[in-house]
Amino acid sequence: MSGEKIADERRKHKRYKLKNGAYAIDTSKPGLIDEIGLGGMSLCYIERKQCPEDNCKLDIIYGEDENFRLGRLPYRVVSEHEICAESFSEAKVVKKRRIAFCDLSSEQEVKLKDFIHCTTIRDC
Repeated sequence: MSGEKIADERRKHKRYKLKNGAYAIDTSKPGLIDEIGLGGMSLCYIERKQCPEDNCKLDIIYGEDENFRLGRLPYRVVSEHEICAESFSEAKVVKKRRIAFCDLSSEQEVKLKDFIHCTTIRDC
C-alpha cells in the first residue's frame, strides 16, 4: 500500500480540491493551496533559502483583492517533500507541504467551514 493511501486513511476529515486558486501565507512559505479540509491542507511553494523559521500560523487568502482572508491559523507540518514542476525554472526548488490545523478557535472553525463549503469541488 502506498504512503499516500495510508496518510489518507489516517485523516479525520476529507480534503477537497479548490474551484479556483487560494493562497496560504506565513512568514517563510507562501504557497498555492492544493487541497483543504477541516483538519488541514496541502500546498505547493517555492523554497526560499533566506527565509526565517516557520511561525506555525498562517493566513488563507482567496479571491480578487483578497476579499476573503482567514488569519492566524495555528498548524503543524505533517510532511514535506520536493516535487517536479515543469513550469518552474530548474534553479527553483518546488515543495509540497501537508499540514494539520491545531487548536482552531470557534470563529476560525466556522470561517474555515464556510470557506470549504463555498470554494471547493465536492462530491455529491
